[in-house]
Amino acid sequence: MTDVTVRPFAEADGAAFLILYRDCLTHYGTGPSKPDIEAEILADLTAPRGLSASLAWQGDRPLGFTTWARVYPAMDGIAIYLKELYVIAEARGLGAGKALMRDLAETAIDIGAVRVEWGSFQPDALKFYDAIGATRVEKVHYSIPAHALRSFAQ
Repeated sequence: MTDVTVRPFAEADGAAFLILYRDCLTHYGTGPSKPDIEAEILADLTAPRGLSASLAWQGDRPLGFTTWARVYPAMDGIAIYLKELYVIAEARGLGAGKALMRDLAETAIDIGAVRVEWGSFQPDALKFYDAIGATRVEKVHYSIPAHALRSFAQ
């Protein structure tokens, strides 16, 4: 690892987070970012019990982030659900992803969580998670896309 540090998101990190977030959207082909959504995300990240995030840094250069939330019930306690782990392309292989996951594990221990869980279908991500020793769990994730939400809700 090349001097990668991880720390919880702070309000002053908003601009750095948005740079990473926009790059993440481009990477997954889901951009461009929308200003109203960006504002909502930053509000959630600074709320007392909203979404949480950590950023990986190399000096003053942001390399990646995790976004996660505490979830209940987790059968026998609370869990952390990792929504996103993202590292910019030029920083992959520097240890930022592993540092972010270790930070998340430490957070889980600190809050007394019984596990950290997440889903992924990206081949490179699956290789990464296998390489860090995460356990694959047979679980199916569901989604209702935006265009179907209104008809489903009625």
